[in-house]
Amino acid sequence: MSCQKITVSTASASSTGYAVLIEDSSYPWEYLSKLHEKFRKEKKQVALITDSNMKRCYKAALDELRDEGWPILAIAAGEGHKNAATKEKIETFLFKNKITRSSTVVALGGGVVGDLVGFVAATFMRGISWQSLPSSIVAMVDASIGGKTGIDTPFGKNLVGSFHNPKEVYISLALLSTLREKEYRNGFAEVAKHALIADRALYQFLKKNIENIQRRDMKTLQAIVRKNVLIKKNVVTEDERESGLRRILNFGHTVGHGLEWLSAFKLSHGEAVSIGMAAEAYFSYKLGLLSHADFQRIVELLSCLGLRASMPAWSHGKIPEPYKACLLDKKASASVFCFSAIQSIGRMHAAGGEYLLHLERRQFLLLMRDFCGQLPFAKT
Repeated sequence: MSCQKITVSTASASSTGYAVLIEDSSYPWEYLSKLHEKFRKEKKQVALITDSNMKRCYKAALDELRDEGWPILAIAAGEGHKNAATKEKIETFLFKNKITRSSTVVALGGGVVGDLVGFVAATFMRGISWQSLPSSIVAMVDASIGGKTGIDTPFGKNLVGSFHNPKEVYISLALLSTLREKEYRNGFAEVAKHALIADRALYQFLKKNIENIQRRDMKTLQAIVRKNVLIKKNVVTEDERESGLRRILNFGHTVGHGLEWLSAFKLSHGEAVSIGMAAEAYFSYKLGLLSHADFQRIVELLSCLGLRASMPAWSHGKIPEPYKACLLDKKASASVFCFSAIQSIGRMHAAGGEYLLHLERRQFLLLMRDFCGQLPFAKT
């Protein structure tokens, strides 16, 4: 058993930043027990928010925490529940359990739980402390780092939210053992994204370790998670509020979020982002920024990881619809599609320091139709 510590420092974090702890084999119950003792001595109230999946897998451990006095709320799992109604449900739960400004809220779950709890913590009594215990690949390598929190609306994904850093992030790799295969596999879309935008060596590591990834080899996963946390840390440390460099983290997400929203979240985040990366890489190639060889390498990596790279069948004949959905993205301005373009594996196009390219509707539709012809529609 080993624990690695990475400190993330940003302008809005405390002077010492916040720690990301990566544990390779222990479940988080001992960590939570220590938190319980710490808060008990400090006479501070604590509440834990998780989801129905975690409750199903770890009911006995959660019941023990409840017996020790922890108020625990399990919200419905899934992106479709990352909304204002669930946020209000969490707030009501905190009020009823007498959570105060000096209290701490703990998020135990995937990216949906982290986004919701972080947003509640940012706004509840104008800001309280929160801690993140991510349980999925997506949450461990991406969502739990950087302080982005928020909810989805009928108009698009993550359109209401706040930047609010956790006090600490505790990553228990043992939690990955209970992830369903599809959820585990789709989480690697964010891992692939980090390799493609910032680290060609990580890209090579992923290519060489496909079998280890498939069998969930703990040593391999620890190396992958650590490297991804470092990549995310370096980006958000330089640009916390997404005014420049941090936009590279959106690679694949403009198209991806549009598809996710259009599918009413039947497409998972990982599936949608994977398709989005393939599409935005193709746009980059057609605009003369990315070589065709690197475009093919990107698609090959996604395929090796068991991810999707082509548009879903239901989108056939509906190419204009993704454009409308993409305009709901936070980066869109004046009805213009904006995306982060890739220049080579491990390097994004700076675009004058903005890290954004703008496409008019006609140009987007031509590129998307061309992309769909290049990679035939997926059956599902």
